Amino acid sequence: GNYAVRYWDPSWQRRIIGANGYVERLIAQGFDGVYLDKIDSSIEAIARHRPTAKDDMRTFVRLIAEKGRAARPGFIVVPQNGEELLDDDAYASLIDGVGKEDLLYGEFTEKALNPEDVVAKRIALLQHATAKGKTVLAVEYIDDAGRIEAARVRLQSLGFVPYFGDR
Repeated sequence: GNYAVRYWDPSWQRRIIGANGYVERLIAQGFDGVYLDKIDSSIEAIARHRPTAKDDMRTFVRLIAEKGRAARPGFIVVPQNGEELLDDDAYASLIDGVGKEDLLYGEFTEKALNPEDVVAKRIALLQHATAKGKTVLAVEYIDDAGRIEAARVRLQSLGFVPYFGDR
């Protein structure tokens, strides 16, 4: 399941990056990296009470990357969503790519086209990653053939890798 956590708390971080933590167990099982879902889900809400929330998440992702890469050179780190973190060059350089759900459709109403001003803002943030040579995986949950084709053309023109599926 998905749970909100205090990702800045050292005791929580030890569960992930400490001795026999989650990252070590993943590597021991043969995984080459992590796909970090939901890193954006708490940032805005937490930032109201914790102004350092964005930097705290960037730090946590960096610690995960350092732990993984120390144990396995080439360890891949791909956060999903959280594009608001990409305005930091060090963070954008640290990650290997970024996944983005609902860029064009469904952010506010399932399968509905997102407002163009919101899309443009998100694209500008994601282009911080592509400018660093990172892959952007654009995940859209639409099933209409015409919308899929239009989305594919737009996403590929931005240099993003599109994927269409069920939520």
